[in-house]
Amino acid sequence: MRLGVNLEQLNRKQLLELMSQLITQIEALLRRTRIINLLIWVGLSASPYLWTGAAPVQASASERSAAQSAQESSSLELGKPIQRELSGGQSHSYKITMISGQYLHVVVDQRGIDVAVALFTPDGKKISEVDSEHIVEGSETVSTIAEAPGAYLIEVRSPEKTAKTGRYEIKVEELRAATVEDKYQVAGELIFREAERLQNGTLEAKRKSIEKYHEALEMYRRATDRNGEAQTLSNIGEVYWSLGEMRKALEKYNEALPTLQAVGNHNVAAETLSNIGAVYRSLGENRKALEKYNEALTISRAAGDRRGEAITLNNIGLVYLRPTACSTASALNFPGWSSRLLTRRGDRRTDFYGCTRSTISSSTPIWSCSARAGRDWAKRSRARD
Repeated sequence: MRLGVNLEQLNRKQLLELMSQLITQIEALLRRTRIINLLIWVGLSASPYLWTGAAPVQASASERSAAQSAQESSSLELGKPIQRELSGGQSHSYKITMISGQYLHVVVDQRGIDVAVALFTPDGKKISEVDSEHIVEGSETVSTIAEAPGAYLIEVRSPEKTAKTGRYEIKVEELRAATVEDKYQVAGELIFREAERLQNGTLEAKRKSIEKYHEALEMYRRATDRNGEAQTLSNIGEVYWSLGEMRKALEKYNEALPTLQAVGNHNVAAETLSNIGAVYRSLGENRKALEKYNEALTISRAAGDRRGEAITLNNIGLVYLRPTACSTASALNFPGWSSRLLTRRGDRRTDFYGCTRSTISSSTPIWSCSARAGRDWAKRSRARD
């Protein structure tokens, strides 16, 4: 570094003053270097105005997290699925480059572990997050239409820190120019997830979820998404079930069923049949209930859906079960593994998918638990294993 002075001509006092100035300049340079490194870390550019007395720029926690994840993420490509192992509390990040106006559809298949999937824009803003079923099977999907070009980030995480290690597969099913139908599709998915969040809330929230489901239904119909339409109708039926409005629930289930069968969504079709059986059971129409349960059982077995099979077997047992005739239910000769599912870990208070023992022993006829209640119970059972 050139100082522009002759050190030999300086006295002690002048030399100390010069050294002090040099130290000040070096400290300022180090501060600038740290700021530049921080900007690079959070994915921002180093603007010259930072050195003219402007207030320091601070990145938000979500932006820092998304930027750090982007640096550590793997790349996703259309037609190239990735399979990985995931343990409780862990997360994996993936990036995919998009241009404005592109439609993206990503599917994550769960294989022994429940995952939540979040989607972030290139600037770190979260635009979507799903964990709809809260189960260790099935799939989660996210879709978006890029408003800005750049690297979008997809985070796959285990929401339960104590969850057992499992696997998942993530794949880009579609990446192309967006159509008008795609816009309705993405809008429908966002409204559907809002309705799901409301569905498990207060009575007022449940009523609001029905309104939101109908909004989603309109979007799916404009998008000509028959599967989304049928799933929405089935969920509306579940909300009416939870409100005790059985006839309305039955109407929506019956409206959803033909479409589910037509599009080949066997798991949800079996679930809907089981729910129809549960409605008939609650109305005291046991013969119709058994017919629907047996239809559901056939579909679940054909699809290899053991969880759905266990739920339906349990509901068939509830049709026959009476406080004074419990032996009738055991006469159905359920498979041993199904019976064990009903009494996992000695949980005597929730043997029947959320029906308490006090309910079972009362003089009031037992209501058949819906498939959603069965899913909630199955999740608790796996968490205890």
